[in-house]
Amino acid sequence: RRNTMIWILSLLTIVVSSVFLPWWCSALACLLFGVLNLSPLRAGLSSFLALFGSWIGAAFFLDRGVSFTLGSRLAEILQLPHPIMVYFVFALVGGLWGGLFALGGCHLRRLFGSAEEGRLFST
Repeated sequence: RRNTMIWILSLLTIVVSSVFLPWWCSALACLLFGVLNLSPLRAGLSSFLALFGSWIGAAFFLDRGVSFTLGSRLAEILQLPHPIMVYFVFALVGGLWGGLFALGGCHLRRLFGSAEEGRLFST
């Protein structure tokens, strides 16, 4: 239940930040959710899925606006058999981007966290 709420909250944050801010601000949202989440696996997976879903939706929405010609042209350039695969390539790149930033957020929390959490550097 908590993972689902974190995933939905991260998805909403990513979508809103993607609409109003530059594309790379979605990584900052993933970094924030990495800091707030408990385990690196949960943070990385939830951010991966959230960014994967938002980027595949954005690719479909943008390609729909140009009568699905952009996906076909990019599939030819990338030598992919079907234009739908272009969406998955974009979403995979975005998902990896978000997952890595969430893992970075978890490690930042561990780096600067309390001694009970296993802080790496003592002050």
